Formats: sequence, C-alpha cells, structure tokens
Amino acid sequence: MRAVHALRLNRASTAAVVVGVVLVVGGVFKVYQTADNVHRSLCALRAERIRGIVNGKKFLQEHPQGIPGISRADILRSIETQKETVRAFRFADC
Repeated sequence: MRAVHALRLNRASTAAVVVGVVLVVGGVFKVYQTADNVHRSLCALRAERIRGIVNGKKFLQEHPQGIPGISRADILRSIETQKETVRAFRFADC
C-alpha cells in the first residue's frame, strides 16, 4: 500500500515539476519576445529621428530663415531635440 501511495505522490510531484517548468519556459519566452518588440520599436524611433535631423537640415538649406510661422530657431530646436533622442537610444544596437 505504501508503494502505491508513494507512486501516486511521485506522479503528482513529477506533474507539478513539469507544469512548473512549462510555466517558467513560457514566461522566459514572453520576456524575450517583449524585449525584442521594445528593441525594434526603439530602433524604428531612432531611425525616424535620424531622418528628421536630415530633413530638418535640408529644409534649412532651402529656407535659411525658416518660413512664416516656423522660425529658423524653431527648426534648430527641433533638430537638437531629435539629436538628443538619437543619443539617448545609442545603446540600442540597431
């Protein structure tokens, strides 16, 4: 009788361990998946800001004083803000 009880307990313990391992592996997979999504998002944002810097500089070459309602200083501030964002995301290996 003890052997049967021990066998049942052993099966229950094995099942609990298997369920625990599955949950841990699933959780680790979800963390890596989320990290990958965040990395891709940061790289997309960084690339967009780099394009904004390039476009802002081109715009200033064509309109050195800005345009009515958007001054040269406003455009330069925008470029600097975008540069700060690019620098902030320099850790992302894009």
